[in-house]
Amino acid sequence: MVKNTKGKLPAAFVFINPETKRHYTTKKLNQMWRTYSGTECDYYSASRHSFCTQIAFSGANQFDAQDLMRHADVRTTRRCYHPTSDRLRGIVNSRKKVIARPLPDSKEAK
Repeated sequence: MVKNTKGKLPAAFVFINPETKRHYTTKKLNQMWRTYSGTECDYYSASRHSFCTQIAFSGANQFDAQDLMRHADVRTTRRCYHPTSDRLRGIVNSRKKVIARPLPDSKEAK
């Protein structure tokens, strides 16, 4: 951790301790996660899962997410890639080629 943070300004970090105005250590973040999350998942896995889900929300496909997450197998990415139903619907509707067809059991189909 020290080699990755040496010489970086506090603005380069996501989580800043309001008392010290410095970044939290990895040890402290893990301790806070265990105290407040209420889950069995560790901080590292949870933050990677969250990042992958955010990638999906931003519009990246699962293969882009796989590259960004550095997963060797897309099946690993699929476990934490969760696009919303609205986003998926938007993809279909943006094609403007979708033709609404009545269901076979409806009155319109007869």
